[in-house]
Amino acid sequence: KDNLDFENENSSDIEIQCWDSDPISPRYMNKQFTIYLIDINEPPYKILMSNSSTGVSIDENQGVGHEVAVITAIDPDNEVSWQQNITFSITNENTSAVPFAIVDGYVIETTMDFDFEVQSSYNV
Repeated sequence: KDNLDFENENSSDIEIQCWDSDPISPRYMNKQFTIYLIDINEPPYKILMSNSSTGVSIDENQGVGHEVAVITAIDPDNEVSWQQNITFSITNENTSAVPFAIVDGYVIETTMDFDFEVQSSYNV
């Protein structure tokens, strides 16, 4: 059976049966119960850059402050990341070598002028 998930179903009804051990005429009773799920804060499961899960392209020589992408996250608790308190950061080991910055909480911008002939791609 699938995991219990508050976002799909927040309660489940079950029926419990009990009976005595009389060998000649056992008696039983059934009782309905409801199990209520408590919603927990689950982590986002997907980060997108301008609706791409693999990457984006920009033209060279755009200058500092050029918008590269808008970052969004898909969170099972709320499908729209800007309606939640989600924070984005660049987490490369050497963030000073990454020529990008996150501004306004969800926009990636350039922090230098890019030259394709010097370097053609960056991993963020």
